[in-house]
Amino acid sequence: MGDQIVIDEDDLEDVYLDLVDATGAASQGNPNECASKAADAKEQVLAIHEEAETLEEVDERD
Repeated sequence: MGDQIVIDEDDLEDVYLDLVDATGAASQGNPNECASKAADAKEQVLAIHEEAETLEEVDERD
């Protein structure tokens, strides 16, 4: 298992909301909107992962 990272709750909520929107678009038969929102969520996850500190880094800092 990789290092555990610390994620800001607001960032996680933004990803969740995009996934909710993607699911809603899919259920309404709008595949383009679904794909767009899913892609947005993926980019957010990648950015969060790139910028996040590991739990070990946070412990060392504090």
